Amino acid sequence: SQIRQHKLPAIMVTHDHSDYDAANGKLFTLNTVL
Repeated sequence: SQIRQHKLPAIMVTHDHSDYDAANGKLFTLNTVL
């Protein structure tokens, strides 16, 4: 559920699918490190 919450800002930041995936990749990495 944490990952789902982190995806919300990415959706608001961009509507482009490639940027959306890139943002999620970065957020997922940060979430994994934390």
